[in-house]
Amino acid sequence: MATAASSTQVPPEALSELLERFDPDVIDVPGGTARIRLEVTGQRAWDAVVRNGEVRLRPPAGPE
Repeated sequence: MATAASSTQVPPEALSELLERFDPDVIDVPGGTARIRLEVTGQRAWDAVVRNGEVRLRPPAGPE
């Protein structure tokens, strides 16, 4: 992400660390795509988007 991004656009370090541990071999994702809501107490929610064995953090889609 750009260094000029506001803190609301940068995921918490805890979520970034969690995604580093992602292992596509131990999760069953029917159809190959999933959106998983992740929350850290006191901060905004993020969605982990799993697609074709890869995961990326995105701002939440839909209500938080």
